[in-house]
Amino acid sequence: MNIFENMHEVVCSVSLEVALNYLFQVVVLTIFVIWFKDTSYGTKALEDSRPRRNNMPIIMPILVIFSVFFFLFTANQLALLLSGNLQKSRQVLSSELSNIGAGLVSIGAILYIVKMSFARGIKGFGFNIKTIPMDFIFAVLYLIAVLPIMNLVLEAIVFFSEIFFSPDYKIPTHTELQTLADNSSIFVRAAIAISTICVVPFLEEMLFRGLFQTMIRSTLYFHRYAGWIAIIMTSVFFAVTHANPSHWPVLFILSMAIGYSYEKSGSLFRPVFIHMLFNASAIITTWIQ
Repeated sequence: MNIFENMHEVVCSVSLEVALNYLFQVVVLTIFVIWFKDTSYGTKALEDSRPRRNNMPIIMPILVIFSVFFFLFTANQLALLLSGNLQKSRQVLSSELSNIGAGLVSIGAILYIVKMSFARGIKGFGFNIKTIPMDFIFAVLYLIAVLPIMNLVLEAIVFFSEIFFSPDYKIPTHTELQTLADNSSIFVRAAIAISTICVVPFLEEMLFRGLFQTMIRSTLYFHRYAGWIAIIMTSVFFAVTHANPSHWPVLFILSMAIGYSYEKSGSLFRPVFIHMLFNASAIITTWIQ
């Protein structure tokens, strides 16, 4: 086989991969358009959903969110201060372990608040172990459904940024993924994986969907589109709490799908699993690269 035959095989392989990718996106987007039309542009999609009964003051979710963020930041800074004389990789490991520890403490505190504030306690919040198998299956389907839309948004961001900012524009890598790529230590990578795939999805979904979205939905219970208003407001809040503005549009789309899954099912495991799968795919992709 000569060099030209090799080049032909490579080109055909790449073309087939690209073609299959676009075919997948077209199929999923077509299904989304059909769903959008059948639900009267989404207006009837949440007709059968119900608010989660609770006695939370309106300000409580906001106070909890900012208190948790402050606690995480303080714990992280303390860990960095105490590990200041260690090697760089050990400083990173110390920081990641503090994130895991502080995250677990925060999750425990939130569960206590939930037990006191929600009708039926943790089950009323959306944690019912009986729904886990079905929630995981639906989480996979939701993520598959939303990925093509996220890809389109991502491509649009790059396209317009290349026009208005720089021809060589690239979306900045997430801090945790960059840390993962820069460290070869198995302990650092394991800590980042545990934090990003296990702790963060539970913590963020409990804060944003479980508390904040529930509070908005409960406050606007009288409004016909209370569910969608809660999802949109939570998605905006969720996106802007992340450091890089170029990530906000994609995170907003992901959050919309996650928020919808919560309102539609009433189970918080479903948003957690979607978040876990998304983070896991980013971690795995970074490892492979």
